[in-house]
Amino acid sequence: MIDNKNAELLEYVIKNISSTSQSDAIGLVLGKMVDTFRLDAAFVYLKDYEKGSGYYLIASAAGTQQDRPEAKHVQLPDQIDVTLDVIEDSEKFRTYLQQTLKPLFDAAQIRVMPVLDSERVVGFVCMLAVDRKLSTLDNNTLRVTAILVADKAKEIYLKQRQHRSRASLERAIDYASIDIYVTDYYTNEILYVNKSMAAPYGGPENMLGRTCYLALYTDKTEECDYCPKHKLIDENGKPPKLYSWDYQRALDG
Repeated sequence: MIDNKNAELLEYVIKNISSTSQSDAIGLVLGKMVDTFRLDAAFVYLKDYEKGSGYYLIASAAGTQQDRPEAKHVQLPDQIDVTLDVIEDSEKFRTYLQQTLKPLFDAAQIRVMPVLDSERVVGFVCMLAVDRKLSTLDNNTLRVTAILVADKAKEIYLKQRQHRSRASLERAIDYASIDIYVTDYYTNEILYVNKSMAAPYGGPENMLGRTCYLALYTDKTEECDYCPKHKLIDENGKPPKLYSWDYQRALDG
C-alpha cells in the first residue's frame, strides 16, 4: 500500500522525467525529492571525460540547508574510484561512502544511486539526508525515484558520448587530405561535407542542405548526366561492393 505523499512524488517524477528536457527534468525531480523527504540536498554527477578525470555537476537541488555549497567538480581518489564491483559489494560500498562522499559533502547521511553504462559507472545520484531514519515505504520510493533520475542522467551521458564520437570522427575526416561529401540518393541533398571539400565553396554552411549540383556548379539546374549514383545500385536493387570514378573539377585546374 502506497500513501498519498509517495504516490504524488512518483506521479510527478514519471510525468516530468519523460516530458521535459533532460537537464530541466533532473532538476525538477531532484527538487521534488528534496521537498518530499526533507533532504539536505540532492546532486547528479557525470563522468568528466573532457578533463580526463573526476565527475562534474549536471543538476542539483537544495533543501533544509539552502546555503550548502555545491561541488561543481568532484575528484575521487584513484584507488577507490567508482566501479561496478564497489557498488555491488555492500562492504566496499560502505567503505567507499565513508572515505569519499561523506567527508566531501559533510553529510550526516548519504545515499547514492550509480549511473551505469553497461558495466561502467559513469555518474551517480547523490542524496544528502538529515540525521533521521526514513520509513521502509519512503526508502523504497526514494530508491525508485533515484533509479529514474539515474536513467535520465544516462541519456545525457550517451548523447554526450555520441557527440564526442562524432566530433572525433569529423576531426579525423577533416584532416584526412581527401575531399568528402555525402548526398541523399533520392533528393541529391548534401547531408555531410568535410572542411577541405567545402573550402572552395565558402565553407560547409554554403553546401549543407543544398542540392549537390546547385552547390557545386553555377551553370547547372538539374542532375548531372554523368552522376555516378545510378551505378550504386545493380539490376537487383542491391549495392555493388565498390564503384569508383575519376573526375576533375574545373576549379582544380
